[in-house]
Amino acid sequence: MVSGKLSVLTSDVKTYLWAIGKYQFLNLIKFNQRTVTFSSYHLINTETPADLSMENAEEENHNAEMVKQHLSLLDEKSRRILEMYYLEGKDMNTIALEIGYKNADVAKKKKYEVMKKLASLLKGKLRMLLVF
Repeated sequence: MVSGKLSVLTSDVKTYLWAIGKYQFLNLIKFNQRTVTFSSYHLINTETPADLSMENAEEENHNAEMVKQHLSLLDEKSRRILEMYYLEGKDMNTIALEIGYKNADVAKKKKYEVMKKLASLLKGKLRMLLVF
């Protein structure tokens, strides 16, 4: 029976601790590969805060316009997921119910996939701009 506790150590303590650290590190790498790394709020929010300088406000408007353009390339269900989560502030359970997904985990996965697709579209646009 597995109790989740170490009862007999058949290796050196140093080896045991090294293995724990190794698997913790591998789990961290795996988690970071699943994370979208840009701030969605700043890219989707079209209002510019009053304390931004003129240059930052212009860049913020440009980023928001690029996101709007690329959002139009997504299908309706994908756009709706992002709107409900980022603009309307709905939780994943509510989104899953409204769209018709099995549960909140499916909605989270779909949101992640949509954000990843949007990020790749924006990166592709950025690469095109840098080439010219």
